[in-house]
Amino acid sequence: MDYLASLRARASVAFDRVMPYVDGGVAFGGFRFAQTAGLNQSWSDMVHIGWTVGAGVEYAFTDHLIGGVEYNYYGFPGDTLSGGKNPTTIKVDQSMSTVVAKASYKF
Repeated sequence: MDYLASLRARASVAFDRVMPYVDGGVAFGGFRFAQTAGLNQSWSDMVHIGWTVGAGVEYAFTDHLIGGVEYNYYGFPGDTLSGGKNPTTIKVDQSMSTVVAKASYKF
């Protein structure tokens, strides 16, 4: 994977200093594939548009310092790749999960 980006909407409810939330939206990923089992073929510059869903929680330690953690699952459509020096066809499916710890300071 060369890059991962997303546009997400977030819904949350704050309880005093704790704010749990869920999010979801569209994901963009740049993928590069290689098959080396005697064929030495590669495919690159493959941009995929997929989807993402996740959840997280933020906590305000002070009025200015906020910390949190979030989990997101990313799903991208599968591809059938063919061609190359030795013609072959392979099926690839891409999905991944991320966990992010974050800290922010509010001025």
